[in-house]
Amino acid sequence: MFISASPLKIPGVRPAPELHYTVNSSVATRFLEFMLSAKGRTLLKAHGVDVIRPKVNGSTQAVPS
Repeated sequence: MFISASPLKIPGVRPAPELHYTVNSSVATRFLEFMLSAKGRTLLKAHGVDVIRPKVNGSTQAVPS
């Protein structure tokens, strides 16, 4: 896996192959809520990342778990 943020001029990273990842949806949700909050957007902007709060619509039931 290669993670790239080239449009933002951020170097890509290759996670070490021995690392194992798990998905913790409650932690992921809290992380995204923070990053999209006013405090999170201020932090990102301070580091050169300009973001907008996305508009999301549709049924939450349609999101795979």
